[in-house]
Amino acid sequence: MAMRRPILVLFTVALLGGTFAYTPSASAFPRHKCGSFITEHTWEDGTVTRTRIKVYNSNHLACTIAMKVIEAFFGPEDRIEGHGGPSEVQIYYTIKGFRGWRCYTGAGGGGCLYRGKTAAYLTDLV
Repeated sequence: MAMRRPILVLFTVALLGGTFAYTPSASAFPRHKCGSFITEHTWEDGTVTRTRIKVYNSNHLACTIAMKVIEAFFGPEDRIEGHGGPSEVQIYYTIKGFRGWRCYTGAGGGGCLYRGKTAAYLTDLV
């Protein structure tokens, strides 16, 4: 679980090169941008990586909810639980306080799904 964010940050470089993977379907990625926020990760050697998280929503999902879901996904790790496996592409995550949402990660982005609605994100190093 602790590796979820560092792996995502490492794959951000792939996004800058023009590739993107999103589970369950890249064609399902929403087009409407809701906003963004910045996260920080401190590595074992003390290096700090800052990442801008750009949040998108599907039709019939308010931006306020999309932002809250994705912010919670990048929030305290004790609120996130991984299911499935053994590989990263087979894992989905749930967030305490967001019952029924399933979140997925990919190279440079991901999203959370609930009853046909999507809150998605892309990442950029800042």
